[in-house]
Amino acid sequence: MSEISIRIREITKKIGDIKVVESELLRADNNLNSVNTQISNTLTKLEKLHVEIENLQGFSITGLIKSAFIDKKATLELKRNEYYKLSKNYDQLKSEKSAIEYEVGILNRKIDELNVLNNELDSLMIKRENELLDDSGDKGLALKNVLSDIKEEKLFQNKCNNLLEISDNILQNLTLLSASLRDIESSLNWNRHRHRRSFSNKAMIVGRAKDYLRNVQILVNNYVSDLRSIGIHMNDLVMPSIRFENDFGMFFDNILSDFVLKRDLANGIENTESLFQSIKRVRNEILGKISSSENKIDSLMTVKENIIME
Repeated sequence: MSEISIRIREITKKIGDIKVVESELLRADNNLNSVNTQISNTLTKLEKLHVEIENLQGFSITGLIKSAFIDKKATLELKRNEYYKLSKNYDQLKSEKSAIEYEVGILNRKIDELNVLNNELDSLMIKRENELLDDSGDKGLALKNVLSDIKEEKLFQNKCNNLLEISDNILQNLTLLSASLRDIESSLNWNRHRHRRSFSNKAMIVGRAKDYLRNVQILVNNYVSDLRSIGIHMNDLVMPSIRFENDFGMFFDNILSDFVLKRDLANGIENTESLFQSIKRVRNEILGKISSSENKIDSLMTVKENIIME
């Protein structure tokens, strides 16, 4: 066993022994918070009693009957006794607080030692990893295989994250496309007497819709093949297909062209919403792939640590 391996085992044992300090520190911090709350509440009660006693001590019996004086005197005595008991309790709480603060100080120093040990362990783990990578034995080979699997899994995650971003962009453009198509559909019902204004507005909305449709087409271009590379097969992809102009590439604003456009819009909106739902399902599949990959990397990292620490 190498010197680095021996030192790693020594530090690991020390860290294991000190680990209990973290739970002890948490317990002490909770106790300190509790005592501070009790001290604050007790101090508030003491201040209130002090005011009540001051008021009772300033009481004058001039012109009052004897029974009233006796009652007042008894109340004053009761308040003084209560104040005395609370004062003793307050002093006890202050002593308890000092003891806990002393304990917290000791535990924090041990936590500082734990941090130093963890830093040294991290450094030694890196050295031992490099040492094993230069080793042609079984452990070296096992470590190389694990590191290769981790690298491959991270590349897979990068692909998934990239496709997730593309999915979000497609969904955003499909949302905007759907809204634009509905705006066009609404514009076809405008009053024909407002022909010039409706034509101008309709042309502007159509221009936006064409931009969003073009964005979707560009984003989806390599999307399906890229999905296959991470094991997702998208067979229900139906791209929206809408003709905004006639065969000569001209956009007319008349009853006949409106009728044709309405028909295409109905199909376009249906296809757009269908594609939106398909992309959402794929997005959830990608998230599942990412989660599964993260779990796999965690397992591989544990195997890597075990190899290095053996």
